[in-house]
Amino acid sequence: GLSLLQDTMRPGLHALLESAGCGGKPVTADTVSYSLAPRLNAAGRMDNAAVALKLLLCGDEDQATGIAERLAEINTERQQTEQQVFAAALQALEADPARTRDRVLVVSGEDWHPGVIGIVAARLMERFSRPVIVISMHEGEGRGSGRAPDPFDLHSALADCAQHLTRFGGHAAAAGVEIEEENLAAFRQTINAWAAAHAAPPEAVSLRLDAAATLGELNLENVGELARLAPFGRENPTPVLLVQHAFVDGIWPMGAEGRHTRIRLRQGSDTLFASSFGIAPQTFAYPVGSEVEAALEVSIFNGRSGPMVSAHLKAIRPAELGNTPSEQAAWFEAFRTGGSLDAARAAALLPARTDTVSLYRRIRGGHVAAADLQPVFAAEGPQNTGKTLASLTALQELGLIEEQEGRWLPVPVTAKQDLASAPVLQKLAELAKQA
Repeated sequence: GLSLLQDTMRPGLHALLESAGCGGKPVTADTVSYSLAPRLNAAGRMDNAAVALKLLLCGDEDQATGIAERLAEINTERQQTEQQVFAAALQALEADPARTRDRVLVVSGEDWHPGVIGIVAARLMERFSRPVIVISMHEGEGRGSGRAPDPFDLHSALADCAQHLTRFGGHAAAAGVEIEEENLAAFRQTINAWAAAHAAPPEAVSLRLDAAATLGELNLENVGELARLAPFGRENPTPVLLVQHAFVDGIWPMGAEGRHTRIRLRQGSDTLFASSFGIAPQTFAYPVGSEVEAALEVSIFNGRSGPMVSAHLKAIRPAELGNTPSEQAAWFEAFRTGGSLDAARAAALLPARTDTVSLYRRIRGGHVAAADLQPVFAAEGPQNTGKTLASLTALQELGLIEEQEGRWLPVPVTAKQDLASAPVLQKLAELAKQA
């Protein structure tokens, strides 16, 4: 199929490749996934799927060019709408911190575009590592789309809530719902009760790495050899390589409005550019000079100056941080979402006043990025990750900090606060006493 696409004689497909900036370049699975399919898919999401069908059936080159340009416009509209709905959904969740502790996140808004709520649900699922259902309300009637990670069975969860739904359908990983606005609260309560009874509590999210590599080894020849394993997809995932003890050598904005970040990694005299999507430079947690380990997907990019190796940053963390932070974060997440916590783990999560004060000073200095706390875990000690998370939650509960433009910052206060009065610390202290 990829070979046929490479030399297609269909005017519609040829125009689509040209419009996506892929004309004359090798057609890969990524070309289809990230350039062609979104444009065709956007027609049905935002306008009318017949536009995409018309392009595929078109036999006239000039007409095909016009339709392809229209699809590009629709896709741009889809991207902008998706960003707006994602921001609104995130704001709705963060306005009520208790909601982010639910096992299943249910978020709704008035007249959110139904064509993008599924994508937004998937992005929120990625961010919070739990099932998400996004619902668009219109005059009291709601249509929603849900996404769930393995091994959560979203369809079974919805079946248990059928009394609150007008309609539902789907499978374990994705589903759609229709619901009356008056039933939203009961639906949220029921699906979370089902999750507490039938679904495993959140665990540490793991990323499978295929091999370690140095930047010097990631040259055109070796990366070209990796391409022989393609096409990549769900049953044949793209290789993920671990680069250890590299330094962040440069940071630049990338994409429309600088919503993404491009960094340069360095090991000695060897360098490599890597892209981080969805994280703007001002919220990127690793300043120039940081020593890191990075999980990368690598490919060959044919630019104006010829072929070069580029990388997609799958994950990044401080060098030699280890897995202790992710394990303690999973304990804390399970505790916050209603799971059981034994006395020993409660004691490990319970911070002393000095721990909370140390974190607050770091926040006051503007050094805590909200989207990635791993540099803070490294600075405060990986073994203290649970205490750092409990301290952060306590400071939020007491209204001493807030998130602003991707960073945690202090809130001006006029009266002293008793740290021990924070609900999260009181609950951990009660559990720890049972040791």
